Amino acid sequence: KSMVRHSVAMNRELTASAVLTDVNRMLLAAETGKYATMICVIVDPAADHLQWAHGGHTPRPLFYSGGSCSRLMDSGKPVGLFAEVDYINHELALPDSFSFVLFSDGIFDCLPGEDFTSGEQLLAAQVAQADGNFGRLRDTLSLTQLQQMPDDISMLVISRKINE
Repeated sequence: KSMVRHSVAMNRELTASAVLTDVNRMLLAAETGKYATMICVIVDPAADHLQWAHGGHTPRPLFYSGGSCSRLMDSGKPVGLFAEVDYINHELALPDSFSFVLFSDGIFDCLPGEDFTSGEQLLAAQVAQADGNFGRLRDTLSLTQLQQMPDDISMLVISRKINE
């Protein structure tokens, strides 16, 4: 967290890819042998703009709008592993109503399927079924009923609903 805060504070031209590049550089310079998968997302609701850069995180983020859900495709490298990495900014114009959904990889332990692709497809279908709503998605995935979790599960939903 402190590396991300430092990057945000030091960047005059803040972009999602610049944050990942800074965190990557700082992890490599620390020589701890640590790395992380992450996604950096910058949401500007006033400008109706979303920007993200991908650092190897699975599952990939989901974007729900107009009754359908799509996976935001990209395949960036984890931060802290490679010195020569170009993280790419991706951008979306935000509609009046949308949900941006992100899960930690622990969600895969709660889903049927044999691989990440089928898990991501199932998650996209579940987000669409729940209309991108956090509470309905939590219930659809039965997250409150779990007795044991082999891994942590985190879910982030950023939503905006205008004129609905």
